[in-house]
Amino acid sequence: MALDIGALSNSGTIASAGVGATIGTGTADNAAGGTITGALDGLDATGSTVVNNLDTISGTSGTGVDQVAGTLTNGAGAVIQGATDGVDATGTTTVSNAGTILGSAASGVVMGSGSLTNAAGGTITGATNGVLDTATGTLTNAGTISASGPNGIGVNLLGGGIVIDSGVISGTDASGNPGGVAVNLGGAGNSRLVLDPGAALTGIAQAAGTNNILEFAAGTGSTAVQDIGTTITGFDNILVDAGAAADVLGAITAPGTVSLGSGASLKIGGPVSAGVTIDLSGTGTTLTLGDPTGFAGTIANLGLDDTLDLTGLGAGTTVSLASGSGLKLTTASGITSILPISVPIGASLALTPDGLGVVVGGLGTSTSVTTGTGGTGTGGTGTGGTGTGGTGTGGTGTGGTGTGSTSTSAGTTTVTTDPNGDTTVVRTTPLGATSTIALPAGSSIAYGTGAAQGDVIAIDPAATYNRGGTFTVTGHVSSLSGVGSVAISAIVDGGERVTLGTADVAADGSFAFRDKVGPHLQGFITATETDGVGATTSVQTPYSLQAGIKGAGFVAQQVLFNPDGSEAIGLTNLHRDGSSTVKVGDGGQTFQTDFFTTFLNGSAPDNTFVFNQGHGLSVVDGFRANGTDHDTISLPSADFANVADVLRNTHNTAGGAAITDPVSGDTIRIAGVSKAELKANPGDFKFHA
Repeated sequence: MALDIGALSNSGTIASAGVGATIGTGTADNAAGGTITGALDGLDATGSTVVNNLDTISGTSGTGVDQVAGTLTNGAGAVIQGATDGVDATGTTTVSNAGTILGSAASGVVMGSGSLTNAAGGTITGATNGVLDTATGTLTNAGTISASGPNGIGVNLLGGGIVIDSGVISGTDASGNPGGVAVNLGGAGNSRLVLDPGAALTGIAQAAGTNNILEFAAGTGSTAVQDIGTTITGFDNILVDAGAAADVLGAITAPGTVSLGSGASLKIGGPVSAGVTIDLSGTGTTLTLGDPTGFAGTIANLGLDDTLDLTGLGAGTTVSLASGSGLKLTTASGITSILPISVPIGASLALTPDGLGVVVGGLGTSTSVTTGTGGTGTGGTGTGGTGTGGTGTGGTGTGGTGTGSTSTSAGTTTVTTDPNGDTTVVRTTPLGATSTIALPAGSSIAYGTGAAQGDVIAIDPAATYNRGGTFTVTGHVSSLSGVGSVAISAIVDGGERVTLGTADVAADGSFAFRDKVGPHLQGFITATETDGVGATTSVQTPYSLQAGIKGAGFVAQQVLFNPDGSEAIGLTNLHRDGSSTVKVGDGGQTFQTDFFTTFLNGSAPDNTFVFNQGHGLSVVDGFRANGTDHDTISLPSADFANVADVLRNTHNTAGGAAITDPVSGDTIRIAGVSKAELKANPGDFKFHA
């Protein structure tokens, strides 16, 4: 029978053929080791109640917890599950979750009003809705909120409200696959969707009514969305907060105003429609247009302290300006168009380091430049890609598919990158002796110039965390005149560059430096090689490092940047138990697994996840199995012969398809993707040595 009391403190087992337990106004504590189970509901709280759960509450045919009002806290590792709703909080209730809440047939959490906080590591899942608020609510998410049934909605606030997201919110399409509607803000308007760096939406975000705001918040790294107007709709005003970095991968087609605060940056990969105003009212803002000829909107308040970066123009495009009358773009074939912006008096043009983009601001010296004619930055001889390179002292990019070479009277150095991203450095002496260095995919590579001609230095795509606040920075170096030393330096806490020490260099050219990072943020970490004649070549890491971060839920953090260092594409949080969580912030990237790694891929397309022996149990959340921009799983060829071999070692679980390595026993769970989907998309797999 049900237990009906005014207060509850349980660390044992309570089970009933009806409701597991019923409590009026008071406190219900289900401690670690406590289980409350009801054939109907698990726990009914009929008054203003404080519910604290540290273990398991379940309703086998009803709701896990049915609460009228008060507060509900579901601790880390705790579970609340119901056959219908996980939690039904019909009154003014404050819900905090760090564990798991599951509604098998209906919603994970239903609220009438109040607020909900889903902490990092918290999971809320429902068949029809992850979270449903029948009134106006406030929701903060740093974990995962998802729907699991057909046409499910991740977060559904029927009366509108505020959603602040730094985690994963996922809806489903008609087949129950990830997609559909991730966030729905109903009501008459005045709703707000705030996206922190690392936020990932699988499905569209939509708002009803008017005066709705989409806000990109500041933090470590950038926040990426697919587009504004198709996958994000109904937001009249878009704010990029001071110091924030927003990356719109596609187009902006919805009329409205996008306002940038001081120090903010906005990158737009596609065209911009008429009726869209980009307001650079903050100081020191940066606007990057990936499709300048497709820009039909308005740019307001462009000042000499701001930067307008025009990429995607193509080699041979001439850009010229006249103060106050816009930019004239003339392609190599003679086609002319006007970019209708108000250019401030005193503005100038300069090429980007790769020579293929144009920067409008107050730092250049020209009023007309032509792309593809060489830049003035730090790029050197490339390993493929496009353009003619530039002049400088090395570079930080990884190049593309192709071959580059440098030569001196002492011999030659040739760098080759194949379509799989595998790079080799071959050094040949005048007598024909050769040595070969294989670089990991995604390495940052720089080439010596002048007296350092023929030198190559590379840094591996990620550092290794050793615990105790230390990382190991690794890479490879080659010099025809011999390697004298490799020094490691960094910008510490945003201040001056500090020399951290000297790396150990092995006979094969590999080097390693044990970096005692501690709580101080190290950015723009650079390895500088001094060769046998005293010439130097430098390369910059694609990541920043920090450790000893108290109260953050992780003990160390590594931020991964794109090859030119201008944009954060991934954030890795390393936990005390050795596991890690990687929040993916951009598409078209390669990510290496570590140990018990969870990848939060969100909506970023065309990413590759590389798994090697010893990773344990790893998870890819938000994997795109279908489409031309599908993601890819790269597996060791020594363990898997082909795709058929992969499928033989794959089975379906409640959380998605699980691939078990037949040699090492490691397992990869691809959340929300079935074995049938993987079978239908054999291109989702590739194999590496």
